Amino acid sequence: MQELANHFIAWANENAHPLKSFETADFNDLAFLEKAVGCARLVTLGESQHYTKEFNAITSRIFEFLVSKMGFSVFVYETPFVQALRVDEYVQGGDLTLEQACREGITEMFGGWKEIRSMVRWMREYNLTHPDKPRLHFYGADIGCEGPSRTLAYILDYFKVVDPEYAENYLKILKKSQTYTIFNYADLPAEERDEFTSCMARLQTRLEAMAPIYAIKSGKSAWSRAHQASRNAVKIAVWFDTYLETGSPEETDSVRDGCMAENLEEEGSDCRLLYHSHSEHIRRQMKGNRYLQAGIHLDFLLGKESTVSIACMSYLNLRPDDICPKNCLQYTLSQVSQEDYLLDLRNLPEGSKAKKWVGQERADRLSTNFTTANVLESYDIIAFTRRPL
Repeated sequence: MQELANHFIAWANENAHPLKSFETADFNDLAFLEKAVGCARLVTLGESQHYTKEFNAITSRIFEFLVSKMGFSVFVYETPFVQALRVDEYVQGGDLTLEQACREGITEMFGGWKEIRSMVRWMREYNLTHPDKPRLHFYGADIGCEGPSRTLAYILDYFKVVDPEYAENYLKILKKSQTYTIFNYADLPAEERDEFTSCMARLQTRLEAMAPIYAIKSGKSAWSRAHQASRNAVKIAVWFDTYLETGSPEETDSVRDGCMAENLEEEGSDCRLLYHSHSEHIRRQMKGNRYLQAGIHLDFLLGKESTVSIACMSYLNLRPDDICPKNCLQYTLSQVSQEDYLLDLRNLPEGSKAKKWVGQERADRLSTNFTTANVLESYDIIAFTRRPL
């Protein structure tokens, strides 16, 4: 086994693209991405560990490169769709501060990072200084792990504009939903759960049935956003019901990841975009028998040729004393001579011992846990660092 690993390390030493820095504005070390990304309309960029300066910084650099050199215009984050519209309002030059946008529009703890805030500020400044270029947008793909209330409030705010009398019918369920979470949903009376599920479906149906009239009153873009929010609301209800019925985190997460993929399909229908989330979501290899990650859904919805998957990995994690065991993927990656590098696994020679090693199931660290994965099936490119996170 070590012999095969040595063949992979030798190949990686010859083919790794060193990263000069996680923060510099010089894009020379990222130039190979022009060929690696090619005509793909979506780049999924995963991180094995949330809440790290290094992964946030490389994400920002890669997005700025894709915008500046390849015509990408949309950044999508693992944050709820409705909340993220506040960040996009700021990016479009809206009358709110960066602090407000990140506090109200990005999942708690994600929006506080300096690197993410700097990127959001850069997006706003880019729009102001490049009026001749396609406008940059910031969107969210998630359905809202904290509950449905903000999504439902957004939908009802739209109805108050286009159909105020209809909105009145749902104010009661809006108030109740402020306490709903996936964990306390089973404690609700069955009648209340049924009412919630029914309300979400009726709101979506109403938006679709009245689309021609509503779109005239509000503009088609506003209707499209409300409709997308209603689809998310229905998915939240299905998400809750799935956990209630199955008790299976894997089946439940498949609903969430499927919704992420559908949001990405909607948001990237006429542009090129980067999606940043945990690597667990962008994986293309099914976990267990029930968890279909967003990466699998995206290959189904868009076609595998339309997506390039990049996974950020590290030798160390947020626990400084948690060293990778020798059978772990990250341990072997750390034996490559470069400290920080990008490596395109699609360039491995067919039939080579290096590719045979990569194509085997082995321990892969996600956050502070280890899971088993075939990295060759899961991702296209690895972004690796030996730095402490």
